[in-house]
Amino acid sequence: MKLQALAAKKSVHLLFGTLLYDQNEWYHAGIYLSPGGAMHIYKKVNLAWHERGILKPGSKLECFSIETNTGSFLASIQLCREIRFPEQWTALADDGSQIFFYLTNTINADAKAVWDAHLISRAAENQRFVLSSNVAHHDQGCSTLAIDPEENVLHAIPSADEAMIKVQFDLSQNSSWYLNQRRTDLMDCRLR
Repeated sequence: MKLQALAAKKSVHLLFGTLLYDQNEWYHAGIYLSPGGAMHIYKKVNLAWHERGILKPGSKLECFSIETNTGSFLASIQLCREIRFPEQWTALADDGSQIFFYLTNTINADAKAVWDAHLISRAAENQRFVLSSNVAHHDQGCSTLAIDPEENVLHAIPSADEAMIKVQFDLSQNSSWYLNQRRTDLMDCRLR
């Protein structure tokens, strides 16, 4: 695969969204490629209404390991409208995800404030880092952001600009303080 070879050559971790044809079905997918050759494919489980009947939904929410020079950590991918399903994000946090990667192609400037607020909420309620990426467009409907577990926006890329940012993370900022306070005697807090 050309992208895997490029990730290895440039020594970068690559994440992207795509339509994926697998076993005679089309999926909306997020793909992670490591410089060492590891790959993770996430198939979107909550399809948008216009994707249903055309794409097949995925059937698993799972974390994957990212190996770095300083160690490894668990991450997870969520796509587009899955920002509206906080229980998925919480299930992934419960499973050990330390960083959420959120990939979208949302064009609707009227919705931007709400979608950005959802991203900040997903970081705050799960006390995890959120890295979001959206298409560069003047009517972008969700920002490209780096958010820490304390709901601080560490970096934002202006809507119409193509850019690359570098952000260093201290994963010790992650916590389960709020998650551990849930009343599991009243409801099943796990998505399974």
